[in-house]
Amino acid sequence: MRAMMLLLGLAICSLCAFLYVMGHPNPRGPGFLRRFRLHPSAIPDYLALLARGLFHPRLLRSDAPGHEKGRSLPGDQLVPKPHVQETRAITIDVPPATVWPWIVHLGGGRPGWYRWTPLHSPTHSTRKRPPAPGKSSRNSRTCIGDALSDGEPNVTDERGNWIVKAIDRNQLLVLYAARQVMEGPDFDREKHKPKGLWFVSGWRLCSNPSARARRG
Repeated sequence: MRAMMLLLGLAICSLCAFLYVMGHPNPRGPGFLRRFRLHPSAIPDYLALLARGLFHPRLLRSDAPGHEKGRSLPGDQLVPKPHVQETRAITIDVPPATVWPWIVHLGGGRPGWYRWTPLHSPTHSTRKRPPAPGKSSRNSRTCIGDALSDGEPNVTDERGNWIVKAIDRNQLLVLYAARQVMEGPDFDREKHKPKGLWFVSGWRLCSNPSARARRG
């Protein structure tokens, strides 16, 4: 019995250590972990994000009041029966027009997604400022139908992109993705039958009156 308890304790400690390493990448860490994070399925990427949140619980809090969590938002119809739904909120004490240039600059190949990524140290995160309002650039023009890349090493034009489904200046950005996890391109679920593991997801960023985001 003691041996079983000892083995169970060792297994739990090993799991905690593994999750910590996944959530706190070190450029000088084991090579197999670096290769694991680059797996084209992106499963290690999501596992690392989860691990990061477990060790930093504030990242998992939504900060949305109770009456907003079940509220209908633009774009909900993209995933009519989601298995997971979450509403996040943050109050930003500036006009929406001040935040908007940052929103339309989202995407790989641009300043990024303004989030921690397990493939890079937080100290090396991209911190480029978007163009000032009124000063347009090629990368700041976001239109319906545009594909915003996740920006990871295995992302291509056919795989790993968010499609812009709706946009309303200073108010709303709706993104959508339908992906096959292990292999194959992003798909249109009305025209194609995905293989193996797959998911569909909608992401809405809106101001009403403070910035909110929901992923489902």
